[in-house]
Amino acid sequence: MQDVLDDLKNKLYSNDDFNIAADYEISNLAYTDVDKDTIR
Repeated sequence: MQDVLDDLKNKLYSNDDFNIAADYEISNLAYTDVDKDTIR
């Protein structure tokens, strides 16, 4: 059973879409609008 869960975790957390979504959420929580304007 643990092997199945480990395999599922590897599939869920290793794909690029998850990484992009996580980066987007982190940037929304950590950066202010002033920071985003500065970067743009």
